[in-house]
Order: sequence, then C-alpha cells, then structure tokens
Amino acid sequence: MKKIFLFLNILFIFILSGCYFVSEGIITGDTTISKYGIAFNDMIYIKDGFKKELKISGDLPKGFRVEYENNVGKEVGDYYATCYIYDDSNTLVETHHATLIIQHDDNFTFNIYLDQFLAWYLNGDNFACNILIESPAKFNLDHFDAEWYTYTEEYTDEMINYYASAFEQMLEQLSGYKRKKLSPKQLVTFNQLVSFFEYYRDLYSIKDAPYLSGRYIDQFGGYVSNFISSIESYTLRKEQDVIDMIDLVKSTETAFKSYINFANDKTSKGYGYSDYTLDEMIKYLEDLTASKDEFYLVDVLSNKIKKSTIDSAKHNEYINQLKEAFSVNFFNGVNELMIGLKDFKGSIDNSQIGYLSSYEFGKEMYSIELENLLGVSDLDTEKYIEKIETEFDNTNINYKNELKNLASKYGLNTVSDVEEFVSNQVIYDGSTSEMMEYLKEFAKNIVPELEHNPEIVITEMDEASAKVSNAVAYYTKSAIDAKSVEKITLNPLYLGDKNEVLSTLAHEGYPGHLYAYCYMKNLDIHPVSKIITSTVHAEGWATYVVVALYENIMNTTTDEKLKNACKYLLADQLNGYLLETKIDLNIHLKEWDVNDIYSYFDENGYNKDAAQSIYDRMIELPVTYNAYGFGKIVFNSLHERAKDTLGSIYNEVEFNTMLLSNGWTGLDELLNTYNTYMLRKCHRYNIVFMKLNNNWLKKDMLYN
Repeated sequence: MKKIFLFLNILFIFILSGCYFVSEGIITGDTTISKYGIAFNDMIYIKDGFKKELKISGDLPKGFRVEYENNVGKEVGDYYATCYIYDDSNTLVETHHATLIIQHDDNFTFNIYLDQFLAWYLNGDNFACNILIESPAKFNLDHFDAEWYTYTEEYTDEMINYYASAFEQMLEQLSGYKRKKLSPKQLVTFNQLVSFFEYYRDLYSIKDAPYLSGRYIDQFGGYVSNFISSIESYTLRKEQDVIDMIDLVKSTETAFKSYINFANDKTSKGYGYSDYTLDEMIKYLEDLTASKDEFYLVDVLSNKIKKSTIDSAKHNEYINQLKEAFSVNFFNGVNELMIGLKDFKGSIDNSQIGYLSSYEFGKEMYSIELENLLGVSDLDTEKYIEKIETEFDNTNINYKNELKNLASKYGLNTVSDVEEFVSNQVIYDGSTSEMMEYLKEFAKNIVPELEHNPEIVITEMDEASAKVSNAVAYYTKSAIDAKSVEKITLNPLYLGDKNEVLSTLAHEGYPGHLYAYCYMKNLDIHPVSKIITSTVHAEGWATYVVVALYENIMNTTTDEKLKNACKYLLADQLNGYLLETKIDLNIHLKEWDVNDIYSYFDENGYNKDAAQSIYDRMIELPVTYNAYGFGKIVFNSLHERAKDTLGSIYNEVEFNTMLLSNGWTGLDELLNTYNTYMLRKCHRYNIVFMKLNNNWLKKDMLYN
C-alpha cells in the first residue's frame, strides 16, 4: 500500500460581491392533473436569502380562488405544500399537493477540496490513473512511474498507528465543511468520504490489520490473477501509454517476488496460509507457466498496440519489447513465486484454518469490514445476523415450495432432475451478443435509456483463470470519463446453461453493473463518488434486475413450462447467496468450522459433501457474500414496499432512476434517497408514508 500523506491545507476562497442573485425555480416530479387548467408542481430552488413561494401556474376560471398551506420557505428543506381550489360559489372543488424544495448550491471550496482529494487518492499510482480516468490531465493528475503493486516493507506497529492517526486527521479536516452548507450531491460525496476515512481509521486501529486481510496471495490467483484481468483494460492513448504498459509487465517480476516477502512476514506474525490456499495458488501459477510459449495475453496486448494511434512504424519494436517483458520478467516472477510459496506449506495447523475467526482481533476486523461493506454506521452485528437468519428462513421456504411444485407437476425425482428441466426451458436461445441485445430491450421496461450507448465487447477468460474462477462472467469497469467501449469477460467453462448465461449477462451487463455504471458516469456528481463506490449497492442492484427479468418473463410468456421454470428461478435468485451469507457470518463471528457446516447441511437437506469446498472458499472471502445476500434483500424490499404504498402510480422506470440517482452509495445513503423520493411522491398523491431507517441494524437502538 502506498504511504499515507496528509493533505495540504485547503485554501479557503471567499467571493465578495455587491449584488445578489435570485434563483429561479426548476419544475420536478409529476405534472398536476386539473380539469381547471392549472398546475401545482414540485419546484426546486437554490437558497439565496429570499423567501420562496410555491403557487399554481395557469389561470383559474373567473370567480375561482385558491388558498395555500405551507407553501412558503426561506431555509433549506422540503416544504410540503397544499393548495385548495374553490369555485365561484366558494365550494372546494380540487385539492393539490406539491413540495417546495430549497437546496444549497455547490460549496465552491468543498469542490476544491474534492479535487485535491482525488489527486491525493491517485497520487503515484499510474496504473489506477490510466484505468479509472481516460484523460488524467483534465483532473490535474501527473504522470507517474508505471509499476504493478509491490510489497515493499513490513507493516510495523508504528506505521499502522501512523495510518490510523492520518485518517483521523483527515476526518477532522473534513469536518470543517458543515453538512448543512453543502448541496445535495455534495452531501452524498461528503458522507462517502466520512465513511471512507472512518473505515481506514478503524481498520488501522487493529494490530497487524494488513496481515489479517487477504492480500497478494489467495486460492483464486491473488494479485497475479488481478494483474492479468486488469492489464487488458489498460488504455493506449499516446506513445507513453504503450511504454507504461510494457513497464507494468516488466515490474511484475519484482512485484510477484515481493509477495514471498509478504507471506514470510505474515507467517512470522502468526497469520499463515492453509495448504489448500497455497496448493490452489501454486496450481494456478503452474497453469500459467504451462501456457508460457503461447500466452494469450501477449496477443491481446499486441493487438491493442496495433489498433492504437501510435506510429505504425514503431509497432513491431514495442510488440517485441512486450513479448520479452512477458517471457523474461512476468514468467520469472510467476516461477519464483510458485517455488517460493511451497516453503510455507504447513505454516498453520487445521485448528487455525478459520482465518479471521481464528485470531484475536479477527471478529473485530470482520465487523469493521461488514459495516463498511454495507454502508451502515454503528452496525449491531447480532441484530444483523438475526435479520439474515429470518430472511433466509423465509426465502428458503419459498424456494423449497417451488422445488416441490416443479417435481410434482412434471414428475421430477431429484434436484438434478429439476435443474435439468429448468435449463431445458430456454428463456432466450441465442449467442451471447444476441442475448445482450435481448436484455437491452427488456431493460427499457425498468430503466431509462442511457445518454451514451457504448459498444459492449464480450470476451472469454484464459484457461488458467477460468479454472480457478467460480464466476460465470465479470464486468470490468471502464474509465469514469470514457463513453465508447465496455467489456464483459465470460468463463468458457460455464456456458452450457443458457438461462444461467442470460441471467449472468443481466447481472454483469444490461441492466446490471455495466448499465448502472454507465448511468452513473453521466450523473452530475463529483468523480470521487464515481470511484469510491459501495459494493452492496452495486450487487444489490445487479441481483434485483435478475429478479425483474424473471418477473417480466412470467408476466409475458404463454408457455406454462417456461413460466413455472421462471417461478423456480425467481425463488432461487431471492434465496441464492443468503445461504453463503449465513455461513460466512457463522464462520467469522460464531467460529463455525467445516464440521459445523457439514452438520448443518446434513440436518437441512443440503449436499453435505460440499461442506469442505464451501468452507475452503469462504475463509478467504470474509464479508463478500453479504453484498449479494443482504443487498438483494434491501433492493427487493424497497421495490415491494414502494409498489404496495404507491399502487397504481408506481412507475418502475422512475423508481429505479431514483435508486441510481446518486451512484453506488452505502445503505444509509440509499435509504435517505428512497425516503426523500417517497415523501415527496406520497405527499403529492396524499398517501400516508412512514420513513424507513436502519435503526433495527444499529447499536443501542430498539427494533422498529
């Protein structure tokens, strides 16, 4: 990790003026329906020191009059106004509701602060600058040496304490900007930074925090696999980018070798690796080595050079340098790491293979990671566990009922029979590219069209990565200021079930991650909010859109078998990941071992033979499954509550636009966005609405 440097003091800039600007309102929300030709609309004003008044527009018939209630405001806030229309006989004939919204404009100095934070955040990391931002110069970012992530020195107690103190100081500096003085979009970013700084402050308050976390080495290929999947996205805009890309490949030799030093320091502090982890990592590196003579990435990056705008006369020179960098540096690093890792086998005994749950500060670290993942401050883990247990019980009952229904209707005897039946009821029989076009049409039912429609490139993983990955596909985020090309990578080992491929493309592509990220890029929010994003929001959204896909098919198909198959898939989707989330919580907070999982599976009708593989996988993925399991619960719950509350005025496209309106935020922020939308909407249609909150997940709070 790069060293933490304190920000320079921000220059506070004051603009003095002898005149005042009076803001004009902007109409928002639904349009009034009145048979008398008037409108009473929600209006947004910027606070300027003058009173704002919400009035009807249009002319009432002769003799009619209007009375208002709560339609005047001066300070920032929402004023829930009502207008009463009386006819010429003084009879009340219409009542309309609208919201007067007064907001702060952008705080100029806070935007300067955010710009400086972004530069600090990416300082020294040329790889991140290239991947995350297409035009670094527009963000005042310098050019840095291109190096892959290397372990440079031991994390001492003094260093870790320094990090904790640095982030505490950053929090103090941030607190100089008052929430009440920021615009709504700035407030979202402010809250994201508060969570960001608090997370790292709390993380580095734990002894040996970097060695407790899973870094560099894991059963999925570690930072070697990360390099392979990331370098494909390296953007070649000018000749320096080609040079940097080659330098990155060269730097992997030093980087990969350094991971042996990390393993040594981690192990010497008592945080070793299981033989399973080491065997899987070594096997991955062996598979890479076996492909050395025809390594696919050489061709991929060579083609990038050929297609770039770099002088074609230099193409061969750079391609030869690239080939040498892989042949010599990259594979030297892979080979030495592969050999070096073998020395750490047997570094821990079986009683320590719970990883986080095995160590003194493991539960504390897990709780910090969980709170950060969910974006819920002051999380009460016991209440949260109870919520997961309840949700899992409910969705599992529904899943088992759908399983029985299919078995009964179609004479299916085993779970395998059911899965085969469902996979044979193909939702869409086409190529992956054709599936994406199909999903784009479906997406029109639930999301607005993108301002810019990118080209979507679908490729396949290399064989070594495919073997260690349990993903059907993954989406690689493009630069936040790029609009032309987006990329999805498929696992060729999991392409047999077309329904699974379609749902995965919906999750990773349209209208899931790819769509939501492209939509976020066009939002009027600071780039910081587009880079420091919430996993639970991203995954909650992506899992929900698959639910919406199945619901759409069930509501439109006349094929009874397909409809029943989709009912099963829907139940499976809602129940999916909750089992892993439950196991994850029990491993890391309740100290379950593989025998506990085996017993639980045996008692509840699951495949007990899978206990070991699930345990091995999940000890290195602490917290991760909560983003999927709980994220799905939240998004599905918000949709169902809104539909029940709003009834016939519920609009799926409008509602989803609101959920994506501030980017990928934590759940506290998402509920703020939801409550604001629902309060205004319900006021307009005179519907009773009770605000939702996360009190039932927080410490020192009673259940709602």
